[in-house]
Amino acid sequence: MKNISLNQIFYGPPGTGKTHNSIPVAEKILQNNLSSGQAKGSDLKDFERIILFIRAQYNDAEHNVINGKTFYRNLRRIPNTWGYILDSDFDNISVLTNPLRKGSDWPQHYRYVTHFGFVDDWHANKIILNAKGNAFKKKLEFWLRSNANLYSQLTPDFDITDLTDSEILIKKGYQYLRTMGDPGTNLPSIFLEEYLDCLASFAPSSDIPGFIKTIYCALFMAMSGFFYGHAVTDKVKTQEEEDFIQKYFDLNEKSKDRGTLRDLEWTRWLADNLEQFGLVELERAESDNNYYKLSASGKQLVEKIISHWKLAIPDLFDRVDSRNALELGFLKLITFHQSYSYEEFIEGIRPTVDSSTGQLTYERVDGIFKSLSKRALVDPGNNYVLIIDEINRGNVSKVLGELITLIEPSKRISSLDKTIGLRVELPYSKTLFGVPDNLYIIGTMNTADRSITNLDTALRRRFTFHEFPPLYDLAELSPIVHDGVIIDPKIILKVLNERIEYLLDRDHLIGHSYFLNLNTWDDLLEAFRGNIIPLLQEYFYNDWEKISLVLGDNESRSKKDSEKLVQSKACNSEALFGKGNLIDVGEDDRQYFLNPKLVSGAFNEIPKEFFVKGFLDT
Repeated sequence: MKNISLNQIFYGPPGTGKTHNSIPVAEKILQNNLSSGQAKGSDLKDFERIILFIRAQYNDAEHNVINGKTFYRNLRRIPNTWGYILDSDFDNISVLTNPLRKGSDWPQHYRYVTHFGFVDDWHANKIILNAKGNAFKKKLEFWLRSNANLYSQLTPDFDITDLTDSEILIKKGYQYLRTMGDPGTNLPSIFLEEYLDCLASFAPSSDIPGFIKTIYCALFMAMSGFFYGHAVTDKVKTQEEEDFIQKYFDLNEKSKDRGTLRDLEWTRWLADNLEQFGLVELERAESDNNYYKLSASGKQLVEKIISHWKLAIPDLFDRVDSRNALELGFLKLITFHQSYSYEEFIEGIRPTVDSSTGQLTYERVDGIFKSLSKRALVDPGNNYVLIIDEINRGNVSKVLGELITLIEPSKRISSLDKTIGLRVELPYSKTLFGVPDNLYIIGTMNTADRSITNLDTALRRRFTFHEFPPLYDLAELSPIVHDGVIIDPKIILKVLNERIEYLLDRDHLIGHSYFLNLNTWDDLLEAFRGNIIPLLQEYFYNDWEKISLVLGDNESRSKKDSEKLVQSKACNSEALFGKGNLIDVGEDDRQYFLNPKLVSGAFNEIPKEFFVKGFLDT
């Protein structure tokens, strides 16, 4: 790894494999990821891959931890919630306007219905069960009918004189569920089993709500031996504690109050949830925190999750390479363009629509580079790679901002000693930010768009540059036999580029990728029609005389018109516009056009002499 620069740019003309070759370089950087610590195939390593996948795929405000009562402490209220939802008196009640809700309790209760997948659209104001919800409703109704002891617990206020009618029986059962939730009441096993089955059933093919994502991350933190819940209300966390918690959880910016550090009370609520589910058990209690470990049920749940994911996406558990590096979040690919901004790359203020109220709000959002840097900073055991395609097409100094300084290798934050490195205060969040030394940047640059000499000097000093010229000796540039003649793409490509370099410069050559794996005469001419000629038009600004020279269609080649790809005809201005027109009258001008046979795709009607006289006889 010492031989691989933290910042490098692959440059060259189009079609020389710059982006293509950035992938194996990234794979080399990432090849040792997830290889240290626990042995491959262990539950901890396998579950870590699942967590990495979830955090990489679901990393927006809706899926991240929000400070506050995201997790309602008392799971025993789950039956209470189902009682209201299933009671016909409350059909299609609004989550926002339900008159029976108590303070902020109801929104927390509904999370256990919506995030666990019993309704399709948990953003909707009304609770309408989907197929999964209706299936559980049938289970509940069967349980209510068959549980004779349940009705003996109904309060005297209920009229239980007639429990023989099925509808009345179920109605009373719903009323009974609404009475549950007292501190002394245990969560009935039917709910516990259903919800644990839900936790085990989420897969990469389905959306994983933020509520579930946080539970998964907490299980992984418990497996790693660090899961805790604050034992003190409104305890103010330190920056070190925030950095530590972000190693396992993605925090929503709403968890911060006006940019200042807030308490981590949600960890206590989350720990209570998992303990009541029976997934963790108290390991030790300290003055400020209670620490938990996975219970036997928690270990069993993790094993089910791993087994489920291995069937759904087996490649996720293989060696880290280009197939799964993107899914695991180790590799990110973006493309710069003229309107790409600092706000997209680092951080900025963006409008969002509040899912509960529908109101337009504004919040600060991390850009792709800052998000990746934060992830790399808390994960020093693994490398991360950002590939920026077409890096020279953006306004680099504007997009990178203070990164011009921070990405310099000598200014990087050490993954081993966080006190080493430079941090600057970002303008939007007013927080300190630095770039870790386990984040690699690979840029690709098309020299036909801009020469490296035109790049920002500060950028050039901080990157190493690797040229990617056209290659003429590749085995994939295989000869084509047509009409008894061997036509060698290697020779054609070399002659094309020699002519272009003479007329323009070496920044505007044609890459070998346009000629790879051309097996037939039609393949070769299709490459000229669809790629080579349009590229020459762009290079020479439709100067057809020069394009003809590059293609060997000029008069000195003694070609017939049918043997040329670029044909021409005389064009007399007086014949077109009459005598006395304002156009200078002189020798006949030439009007250029593409060979109609080439345009129509009648490639077999184009003679071999186009290449023989234009390239092979030179």
